[in-house]
Amino acid sequence: MKVAALAYEQLTPAARAEANRLVRLNLGYPQWVAAIPDSPDHQPKDVDRNTFVRAAVWADDI
Repeated sequence: MKVAALAYEQLTPAARAEANRLVRLNLGYPQWVAAIPDSPDHQPKDVDRNTFVRAAVWADDI
């Protein structure tokens, strides 16, 4: 998951947008969004980054 988080930060804006689009196609996407914890400082959730990281280990779940 750490590697996915680092990789996400290195994506170009166009690649990041495409990755986000593809991640949203996964049937597990709503559950991934729901599982993102609230940040302790009440900052907005980074849904795209968190779901990208979650998608990186999706195959391990099936």
